[in-house]
Amino acid sequence: MSRDPVSNNHSRHFIWLLLALACFAVFVEIGRRDIVTENEGQRATPPAEMLRNGQFVIPTINGQDYLAKPPLLYWAIAGVYALTGVVSPGVARIPTALSFVALVLGVYLATRRRSGEITARWAAIALLASPYAMERARCAQLDIPLTLAVFGAVAGFRAACISRTAGRTALMTLVAGLSFGAAVLLKGPAPMLFLAPACLAQLVLNGSPDGAWRRPAIRGTVAVLALGMLLWLAGIAIPSIGAAIPFPVALVLIAALWIALAWRYGGAGRGRIVVLWALVFAIGLAVAAPWGLLVLREKGWPFITHLIHSEALDRTHTATRINSGWPFYYVVALPFMFAPWGLLFIAQFSRRYWEEGAPLYRFSVLTAWMSIIAFSLIAGKEYEYILPAAPFLLIAAGHHLAALSGGHCEAPWARWGRRWCDVMLALMALVAAGGAAYVVIFQFHPTLAAEVLLLAAAALGLAWLGRRHAARRPVCLAGLALCVVMMGMLSQAYHYTGERSFKAVATAAGNLRRAGYNVEAVRMTSAFDVYPGFAFYARTDIPTLFSASTVRGKLESDEPYYCALRAKLLPNPPKEWVLVGPHRKDVVLLGNRPLPEGIGAP
Repeated sequence: MSRDPVSNNHSRHFIWLLLALACFAVFVEIGRRDIVTENEGQRATPPAEMLRNGQFVIPTINGQDYLAKPPLLYWAIAGVYALTGVVSPGVARIPTALSFVALVLGVYLATRRRSGEITARWAAIALLASPYAMERARCAQLDIPLTLAVFGAVAGFRAACISRTAGRTALMTLVAGLSFGAAVLLKGPAPMLFLAPACLAQLVLNGSPDGAWRRPAIRGTVAVLALGMLLWLAGIAIPSIGAAIPFPVALVLIAALWIALAWRYGGAGRGRIVVLWALVFAIGLAVAAPWGLLVLREKGWPFITHLIHSEALDRTHTATRINSGWPFYYVVALPFMFAPWGLLFIAQFSRRYWEEGAPLYRFSVLTAWMSIIAFSLIAGKEYEYILPAAPFLLIAAGHHLAALSGGHCEAPWARWGRRWCDVMLALMALVAAGGAAYVVIFQFHPTLAAEVLLLAAAALGLAWLGRRHAARRPVCLAGLALCVVMMGMLSQAYHYTGERSFKAVATAAGNLRRAGYNVEAVRMTSAFDVYPGFAFYARTDIPTLFSASTVRGKLESDEPYYCALRAKLLPNPPKEWVLVGPHRKDVVLLGNRPLPEGIGAP
């Protein structure tokens, strides 16, 4: 373990600074943005309905069962709703925001123990100032809690493997198992695609210190990726080929390759590592099993089998139009997901860094990239799928940043690092100035303008300081990146309100329903009766129709009637029928009576 010339007192000061920055980044204006996307609505709505109907085993949206994801995040959000007595977007986002703060601190503490203070600081700062991670941290989404749980499972597993005492080994195995169980209760079997690579990485690194496994691993991986590309191209050219293959061939081959390498080069300690991994897996399953058994009792085995196939197995070799992608989908996206740090990831393929890096560096690089390769060979692709690899990518980047900031970076990466820093400093300053101008001109709101202009001024000041003092450029770039990311997050928070939200239409519909009026909604999506965000603001179950053909007749009747639907489903209604909207997705509330006083959105 490397030792940095930093006192324990300075280390404690940095922890408090890091905590303050993380809390500021995720909590400022966290409740400003409305619940508008389907993904966030799917996470924020079931907890509210759990509290309304007292059903905590089977999540629901608009009263309909919704079991696409396990319920751990729903339970956490429901707990915060109950604790605060408030159901709101800001409250729904608290568990995710707290998970991000814990993740940043966890990366810092875990890295400091094995790679030293400076590397740990850079790893934590890089994670904190990553735009994609920050965007997910400020929404009621499961990706950041999942990333925290996976990080705890993988870090705990590795700590158990390298521990020299039976007590610590048992403790770390238990921590890893509980974390893995939490990950399973967040997203089902998907966390296996991170825990399994961690086990394989630990095996080859533990048993082959001379790196004899690298040559066959590189050749085999390249060959499998080439096969995956050919199969993808063949599926585009001749769709029947993809339909005829019932399993992901390339994914199976890459798993077989690495299992064979791990077993061959795992050395004398491979049995212990495999046993520890099996214990972590078993503890995780034991944590998740009670909920699974309750669902089995209520829904039956055929439903469970269908759910596993539709939400996990089928997605490995089939993809819908909106989540398909080529095998290098993630590699192309990484520089943007983790800008400005993503362009440093190329250094992780340096032989010199690999040979001279700390053990944690090699483990992080191998675990992260094996996971990314696995997801690259799965048919269904979304950026958030690989987010749990982010801590390990950024721990490795922390090693590069520590070397760069300390002047210890070796050629040719020293030149690359200096150029990267200079270009990113200028580019981020330009983005800060342009972003401030955009907000003031096109998105003006007094509070938002004041916040963004303050951040832009700080960003430009850091850019100026970095240009004047070369030794401070990496630190100035980190501060500049955080300012720019926060500007984007605040702009986004103010953007998704008003006409870009379901709030007005859904709140009016829900208030009418609770007041005893006849209120219905025409089915709005292929997956849900109503949009999850609509259900969040309605806060009561809205009966649904599958066709708009009967709506006009009900509106023309003498009985008071109201209906929420997409405007295109009932074109050109009389103006007096349009009560609220259209808003998000062109959803409008129609009625044959004016809205009673006090019924509309506050």
